Amino acid sequence: MSHTKIKSVEIKTIAICHSNEKFIDHLRGRLAKLIGVERVLKFADVDDLIKVASQTQFDLVLVEVNEQTKDPSSLISDIVLAAPEVTVLVILEARSTISLVAEDEIENLLTQTAHAGAAGYIRQDIRNNELLALYAAISGIGIHPSRKPVKSQISLSPREQDMLRGFCEGKTKAQIGADLYISEDTVKTHCKRLFLKLGVHNRSAAVLAAYRNGLLDMSVP
Repeated sequence: MSHTKIKSVEIKTIAICHSNEKFIDHLRGRLAKLIGVERVLKFADVDDLIKVASQTQFDLVLVEVNEQTKDPSSLISDIVLAAPEVTVLVILEARSTISLVAEDEIENLLTQTAHAGAAGYIRQDIRNNELLALYAAISGIGIHPSRKPVKSQISLSPREQDMLRGFCEGKTKAQIGADLYISEDTVKTHCKRLFLKLGVHNRSAAVLAAYRNGLLDMSVP
């Protein structure tokens, strides 16, 4: 995943353009659970996306590009022309579907889209830690999964660490409780204590604060 041209913005509205509606719904759910983004618009057609983009302020656009895409450069250019301030990321196929032969073609594709204004790319099988790093990069928090933060004096209980792991996996409070054999109310209590220690008010901020303080290893999928 490339972050070299990403500019810092507050992520409120995301547009996803992809031919697979199930993928969009899956990614939208993960974005809502993992980083708290609730307004995600989905498009199956790029022309529809461009029409809406000229009238609606998107903070981030994720658009599918593959070997069937007729003119990747023009596609990205048209989106950037319609919404000059938006950050555009290309959605590539999953890692498992990419052959060694196709790698050169992908590099060429990424070069074309970058020149047209794309800020980088994600894979269809993007991992939770990569989503968090992407959110951090676009939000201007300035972390990257390959960088190790400085250890802090904050100490988390085993249950508070369980809460963080659940957040990273995009689980609801009910799911975390079921995994740990505790009630949802107990999960809420642990979350409140975790938020208090980290000085935050929501799960995405908690994960990022934990990472910055050396309490979470984002290099692990």
